[in-house]
Amino acid sequence: MTDYIDVGNALSEVGVSPDDWVLIHGNAGIASQINHVEPNRRLQFFFEQLLNFINGGTLLVPAFSYSFTKDENFEVHVTPSEVGQFSEAFRQLPGVARTSHPIFSFSVTGLEKQAVLDARLDDCFGNGTVFDLAYKNNAKIVFLGSEFNSATFVHYVEQQHRVKYRYPKTFSGYLIENDKKIFQETNYFVRDLNISSSCDLNFMKQAAIDSGAISFSNLGRFPVMSISTVDFFDLASDLLKKDEYALIEEGSTNNVV
Repeated sequence: MTDYIDVGNALSEVGVSPDDWVLIHGNAGIASQINHVEPNRRLQFFFEQLLNFINGGTLLVPAFSYSFTKDENFEVHVTPSEVGQFSEAFRQLPGVARTSHPIFSFSVTGLEKQAVLDARLDDCFGNGTVFDLAYKNNAKIVFLGSEFNSATFVHYVEQQHRVKYRYPKTFSGYLIENDKKIFQETNYFVRDLNISSSCDLNFMKQAAIDSGAISFSNLGRFPVMSISTVDFFDLASDLLKKDEYALIEEGSTNNVV
């Protein structure tokens, strides 16, 4: 444990500025190191530092529920995030809003919060979605103690390139928000389960290191990484040109570098 963790300094070291769009994949364990704060307050303290630093930008944290894929309705303010304690705790912070996407919702706060809340709901990764906004605003994808493989943005790249190992599938259900129940359909570019199509970004991470597109720091014992969405898109696109399976397990034995 440590007496003090400087979140802002770690973010600055990986090239993040207070006015950036920032998409964070976080591990709640990173806050457990803060021993001068009561254990039940440590994650809150961590978020306070994070929000104090990103004070002129837009902050996004996945709050994915996958509701429609499970034939469940999506209650925007009630359905918990299924992608970890960090995500669920951030979702519940005062001033943080959640998008109404029934599969890939995001928690959002900051300057462009409304633009994010107005993002397209009838598609998961296509034009006009939150992923598209992150790309067009060159968001920094930040991994706070999380693995590079958690970068869901890769599916935006895959859909833009219409990779052969994924295909569009429509899911539907009801969005429930503020006593309103609205039927919604959304298209999800799902993976082909007949091949080893699970995400494998080892080649992608190495390409980012080789090109200098990814930056590294640490917070205590946890690693911090950052890469911009534009750099991510360009590097992943180059890999796909060399091997259409470069971003999944099927390509892990191929020479794509």
